[in-house]
Amino acid sequence: MTHQQSSHPRSQDFGHCASAALPEVVNLAPISSSWFWRTGKWADKNGAEHVNWEQNRFRIDYTSINYLVDLKPWFQAKVLRNVDLELAHMRIDLPAPHKKPRAMTTVVFMDCVGTPMYVSREFKGNEFEIFNHIGELVATGSPSEMVPSQMYFKDDKGISFAIAGSPTIATGVKEVLHQRHLYDFDHWQIWFMDGFNSQTYLKEPDSRWVIAAVVQEHAILQTLMPTANTADPLLYFTAMPVQYQLFLLLILATCLGGIGLCLLAFRGMFFMVYPPKKVFKGNPFLVEDIGGQPYGTLPPAYGN
Repeated sequence: MTHQQSSHPRSQDFGHCASAALPEVVNLAPISSSWFWRTGKWADKNGAEHVNWEQNRFRIDYTSINYLVDLKPWFQAKVLRNVDLELAHMRIDLPAPHKKPRAMTTVVFMDCVGTPMYVSREFKGNEFEIFNHIGELVATGSPSEMVPSQMYFKDDKGISFAIAGSPTIATGVKEVLHQRHLYDFDHWQIWFMDGFNSQTYLKEPDSRWVIAAVVQEHAILQTLMPTANTADPLLYFTAMPVQYQLFLLLILATCLGGIGLCLLAFRGMFFMVYPPKKVFKGNPFLVEDIGGQPYGTLPPAYGN
């Protein structure tokens, strides 16, 4: 129970952020998708909504997802770009991966006032490590050996406590079959099984959101993260979402426009202080030698 006490979201104690107790079976369902926004919900087996999420695709931090309960902010999931530096700023020290390469994706889950609560690391092969805000390992996740379209989440002692399934996690799932029986398991569900012997607090109704958020983030990021496995900056940029590219281009155009206006203003101020000297040349027909005979004289041939 030490993990539960050290990882409790402090802002919820004062009512600053929303909270939700999730059922044993949680459905991850989309609601709407547009060019700028995507939204979804967490619902129970009967379709009742418990949590909704929204993603602004037209911004720099387009991978951040906001989770709400009845329009009240609950928590935010943010993908870390500079993992070591950002975790250091949060004063979170994570242990090195155990016999695994560097994490492909690291996500921090912060409450509505920006306090870090959990951090998840995803590795190649859809394997996960979940830590609390003081760097303690609280859960792991990996695909099922028997059913590739399912994932098992285990506590820090290696005992399973939840099953998750998603079309983006499954390998080879061509079609999602809707199960009509109340206790059938669908591909997009998370099921916290009573039959598992794990004593982790993460299977309690108030803490089930952690596993649900990790699975939801994986499903969302699969449609966002660049697929170009290259070090070429141009190819990496073109692999980004179109909304992100356009947003960067607009920022670049705005910066260049601002620089241009500043240069024009500096030029105007310079000539206000140091105006250019005006040179009066007069009438060129009176002061300059334009050739020929003086006015009123005859050529030499006529003067003899």
